[in-house]
Amino acid sequence: MKLTLALRGTYILALAALLTSTVFAEPIAMADSKLYGTEKIQTPIGIINLIDTYFDNDASKRLFDEMDYQRAAQAYIWSMPLVSSAIWRDRQNKAFGVKNPTDFVVLDTVKQKSGILTPNLTTPYIFNFSTLKSGPIQIDYPAGETAGGVLDFWQRPVVDLGLTGPDKGKGATYIVVGPEDDPSKYKKDGVYVVQSATNNILVALRLLSQDADYYGKFTSEYRMGSVGKELKPSHFIKNKDVKWLATPPRDIEYWQTLSDIIQDEPVREIDKGWMAMVAPLGIVKGKSFQPDDRLKKILLNGMKMGVSMAIYFDPLLANKIDPPLSPIRAFFVLNGSSLLPA
Repeated sequence: MKLTLALRGTYILALAALLTSTVFAEPIAMADSKLYGTEKIQTPIGIINLIDTYFDNDASKRLFDEMDYQRAAQAYIWSMPLVSSAIWRDRQNKAFGVKNPTDFVVLDTVKQKSGILTPNLTTPYIFNFSTLKSGPIQIDYPAGETAGGVLDFWQRPVVDLGLTGPDKGKGATYIVVGPEDDPSKYKKDGVYVVQSATNNILVALRLLSQDADYYGKFTSEYRMGSVGKELKPSHFIKNKDVKWLATPPRDIEYWQTLSDIIQDEPVREIDKGWMAMVAPLGIVKGKSFQPDDRLKKILLNGMKMGVSMAIYFDPLLANKIDPPLSPIRAFFVLNGSSLLPA
C-alpha cells in the first residue's frame, strides 16, 4: 500500500515537473520545433504547448479554429466570381424593377454605371440574367455592329454575340443549354448551340453602331425565350437613373449567398475539392446554411483576409509603367479600370 502511494506520488511529481517545464520554458520558433516530445512553440496563432507529442486542449481548439479560418480565406478567393455574379443579379433586378426573365437593364448614365466594376463611361451597357434550370433558352440575335456575349456565373465566356461572335455581326439564332442538358438534342442547321457550365447566366450587350436609330431597331428585333415556345420582344428598362451597387457584401450575407447559389448549381468536377473545403464552414449542397456564433466570427475574419489577398498588388509593378504611377493609380490601371481617379 505504502509502495503504491509512493509510486503515485512519484508519478504526480513527475507530471507536475513536466507541466512546469513546459509552462515556464522559453518558446522556440516553429521552424526549430520537432513537433514531438514536449515543446513550447511560437506559432502564427500564438504559443502552443506540445506535451508528450500531444497538444493540450487550448492548443487543439486554436488549431481547429485556424483550420476553418484558413479554409474561409481561401474559399472567399475561390468563390468571388460566383458570388459576385449572384449579388450583381439580385441587386440589379431589385434596383431596376426587373420582373420578367427576358427583361434587360440598360445602363447609360454615370450613376447607373457606378454600380458595376470598370465600366466605360461613354458606352451603354445592356444586361440580362437568366436561368437554364427549366430548360434551354433561344436568342434570335439581330444583325448590326454590336459586341455581346453570354457568360456563366463563374464569369467565363459561353459564347460571343455580334461582331466577335460566330455570326460576325450578321445576326443568328443561338441556343444556350444548361450544364446537365444534352446540346446534341437542339442542333439544327444555321443555329449555334452552346452549353453553359452553370444554370445561371449573364447576357451582356454593347451597341457599337453610330446610327442613332440603331438602338430602336436592335431592341425591336431582339428575341429571347424558352426553346420551343413563342419568342416575344424583350423589355429594355431604360432611363431609370438609380444609384445601386453590385459589389459583394463583406458580412455574413456573402456566405449565405454562396450557400444559396451552390444549391442552385451542379458541382463541377474541378470544384469537388472545394466543396469538401467549405463543408466544415457549414456550406453543404442540400443543406441550409446555419452557422453558430463561433463559425460566424471565423467566416467574417477569413473573409477579411480573403479580401486583403484578393486586392493585393505588387507596388513594384507600378515602376514598370512609363511614366511610373502612384500605388493607387497603378492599382486601377493594372486591374483594367476605366474609372481611374484623377
